[in-house]
Amino acid sequence: MLYRREGIPEEDEIILCKVTKLFPNSVFVDILEYPGKQGMIHISEVSPGRIRNLRDFVSQDRQIVCKVLRIDRERGHIDLSLRRVNTTQRSEKLEEIKQELKAEALISNLAKKLQQPAEKFYRDLVAKVFKEYSHLYLCFRDLVTGTVNLEKMGLEKNLANEITTAVTSKPLILGLVVTELE
Repeated sequence: MLYRREGIPEEDEIILCKVTKLFPNSVFVDILEYPGKQGMIHISEVSPGRIRNLRDFVSQDRQIVCKVLRIDRERGHIDLSLRRVNTTQRSEKLEEIKQELKAEALISNLAKKLQQPAEKFYRDLVAKVFKEYSHLYLCFRDLVTGTVNLEKMGLEKNLANEITTAVTSKPLILGLVVTELE
């Protein structure tokens, strides 16, 4: 996943994490959306009720969706909760990540076609797109509906046309279904 955010997460934000260490009373995770940031889930925030063994609920290298409870900026601690994420929040976050991965795949294929390094191509694009959008797929959705112009966002004309053509020719692959309003 190329998608990255700057800074640190906000309290109550729903984030994607990867389990790195398991201890008897806590779980340590890498926060995948914020590079270099780590968080901790206390055993009481893993699941409601009594927990005898954390390994029954989480395992090493597993990706999980967590909620940010507290941030101690002085110490750099980020406290997370697994049990306070409801099913709807979890599925919305996973769908968001899935859509972003599809957008990244499209950009990667386009970079290959244009014979450019995919990661650099992606970084150059999101530098402009993320000024107005939180995710690339949201921009692509607006491209399909015709409500955004990449050239006006600062992309070169031929590059903007290539991306627009690629996105609008495959809206169903990206999961961007456009419905007409009557």
